[in-house]
Amino acid sequence: QEYDSNKVSAVYQNMDERIQNFTTNISPTDEECLAIWNSETYQPKEMPEDLPLFLTDNKEKVRSKSEILIANSLKRFGVPYKYEHPLKLGNKIVFYPDFMCYNVRLRRTIIWEHFGMLSDSQYVENMIKKLNLYAKNGFYLGINLIVTFESNNVPLDMEIVESLIHQ
Repeated sequence: QEYDSNKVSAVYQNMDERIQNFTTNISPTDEECLAIWNSETYQPKEMPEDLPLFLTDNKEKVRSKSEILIANSLKRFGVPYKYEHPLKLGNKIVFYPDFMCYNVRLRRTIIWEHFGMLSDSQYVENMIKKLNLYAKNGFYLGINLIVTFESNNVPLDMEIVESLIHQ
């Protein structure tokens, strides 16, 4: 956790050019890793035609006002993300997590799911199944899975969203 890959790259970058010609930078920079992560193209989950138009600051169509708030907060704090990027789990079930975020410092992907209809009991059952499937496939709350919730009576708490982003 304390390993700073940029220090390794900085050593290489600060070498005299003549020495660089005889060496190879074995650790890609954060910028190189991020460029690789961003370069992957994907097809997000198809949106129903009758869905209201919810656009983020990045001009992405999302499914709810709360997802706009999360996406715009991720952008504001400089967190790279992909909306509804397909993810194969276990027995090849494909999920489309709301957000796949990239932690540049740790060089790992973190899934962010927002569950916004907790007033619907069938939705809650599906949520539990989804969270269990994530756990069975190596995605654990607080490690590489972030979850936010809301219901008809309890709205999304933006202080919590921003706190999760900073963490």
